[in-house]
Amino acid sequence: MLLKKILYRAINADNRYRKTLSESRTGVNITEEEIKHLDGIVSLLLLKGQSIRHIFNNHSDEIMISDKTLYSYVNNSLFTARNIDMPRTVRMSPRKNKSKTLKIDKSYKILCEHII
Repeated sequence: MLLKKILYRAINADNRYRKTLSESRTGVNITEEEIKHLDGIVSLLLLKGQSIRHIFNNHSDEIMISDKTLYSYVNNSLFTARNIDMPRTVRMSPRKNKSKTLKIDKSYKILCEHII
């Protein structure tokens, strides 16, 4: 009985890992039929003035994705209703990013000068 030998090549494994990693982060993982089904539910109600949270709570059995995913689909214009059709999106301005300042301990610098 012969045993089959398998060689592990790190370069090949790393290439497959990086390819899988990049493919999983590109595009939308949804079919055209599912987009049409969700568009029929979500766009109609968004244009009537309902929020995505309300739509998700009332139709969670028909919508098989999370509300965060639903928000990103609307923001990426996958549906006929757009981001501007959401009630609060028009009223609220985007959040400002606060710059993070690094705190430097100046006593360390003084201690280093005394040692040198």
